[in-house]
Amino acid sequence: MIVPAVNQLRYTGNHLVRYLSDPGVESARGELDDAIKHCKRATYDAYEAAILNQLMEFKKFKDDYRKTQITTVIPDYPNISADTERARQFARNNNQGKTRGEQYHAAKDHLRIIVDNVSKLDACRDELNKQIS
Repeated sequence: MIVPAVNQLRYTGNHLVRYLSDPGVESARGELDDAIKHCKRATYDAYEAAILNQLMEFKKFKDDYRKTQITTVIPDYPNISADTERARQFARNNNQGKTRGEQYHAAKDHLRIIVDNVSKLDACRDELNKQIS
């Protein structure tokens, strides 16, 4: 899942080598700018991969407790589910009508929220398992 981010970093390295080989050349600044753009894209790709990973963790949680009354232990579970759905929609429609900067910040926000929520869910597994037993 992180291959796109790694590729972007590879492109960054390529541009940095070109820049460092002759930093006095006028085109060198363009190489440095391109390296920065690839770093930003790598960050965004890493956020997207992490969001997809967290979505899989949420799905696993849902599958594990599909026959359990979750809201008795986690009262804000409907809000967590709604946050997760927004992250899913973001991942699905990630290039629609947003600048790269907006995408970067939105991905960062979605990731922060979904990581917090998945952590809450995982912290409640022991209590939910007691209901199953």
